[in-house]
Amino acid sequence: MYFRAFAFPLGLQAGQLLQLCTRSSGAQICEAYITGMADSVALTKVFDKNQGDSTAPAGFCIPVSTTGVQMRSAVVARLKSKKDHLHEPVGGLVYTTLHETFPARELRQNRRRAMILHRVV
Repeated sequence: MYFRAFAFPLGLQAGQLLQLCTRSSGAQICEAYITGMADSVALTKVFDKNQGDSTAPAGFCIPVSTTGVQMRSAVVARLKSKKDHLHEPVGGLVYTTLHETFPARELRQNRRRAMILHRVV
């Protein structure tokens, strides 16, 4: 039974993840959940590209320098601001947080601007 804290049911609720993420003993597990979800979305994009769909949109673009602590902080802030949604499955809230915190479109636009500025200079 001591593995119970590590076993997430398929329908993990937002409030359960918030409790885990805000306890020092649960921080690493929380970060692993968020990082795993981010990896899953990234690998879906790679899979789509490998299947010939190079136009499949990326859900978000997390910079390589981003830490698990930073992602956890963003998710905790979102969950605390959505107290009326804490009974819902957490996946959608984590995805939305990553999508809004690390938007793919904005990063692409910034890269284009940087490339244009580099060419002008």
